[in-house]
Amino acid sequence: LMFKEGPVTNAGADESICEGSTFTVSTATASNYLSLDWSTSGTGSFTLGNTLTPTYTPGAADLLTGFVTLTMTANGNPPCAVFSDDMVLTFAEPVLADAGADVTVCEGQVVIVADASAQNYASVNWTASGTGLLSNPNTLTPTYTPSAGDLIAGTVNLTLTAFGTAPCNGTASSIKVISITPAPQVNAGTDATLC
Repeated sequence: LMFKEGPVTNAGADESICEGSTFTVSTATASNYLSLDWSTSGTGSFTLGNTLTPTYTPGAADLLTGFVTLTMTANGNPPCAVFSDDMVLTFAEPVLADAGADVTVCEGQVVIVADASAQNYASVNWTASGTGLLSNPNTLTPTYTPSAGDLIAGTVNLTLTAFGTAPCNGTASSIKVISITPAPQVNAGTDATLC
């Protein structure tokens, strides 16, 4: 009698990718097989789906579900059976930033940002195009005190940058425009004396 070894399969470690990305398998292994085939529990598709390093393009339903199971099947050399192994691919949402609505302030007023938001972020940072004082720039609620130069320029851009978390390590930015209106000037004229 002659014995043949059956296939040994490992689809690789579970992974996470950022929504909008494709995924290339890099840790799958197999031995003692005649052919390989990858399948999905989702709606995406494979490129080079009969290799150890296929690329998976997620489908719309995959992103709604938030994860998908990828299965590598190794067809054994006859008379050996078929063996399969799974890995789970999770989809993370990208970082988002919204600096809030533009505002108009009167000369001498301080701008308190109260309508900014960010999602899926590790940290935030604000920068200003003007020369005024920016306080608490690493929060979603900074304050900005316009300078005399800002009044002359008429506007200042406050830019919110949010830094994503792994695996979505990118950034997202949004701008809030501050328009500065000069304070009213009044002059009743010189004093007068009447008979």
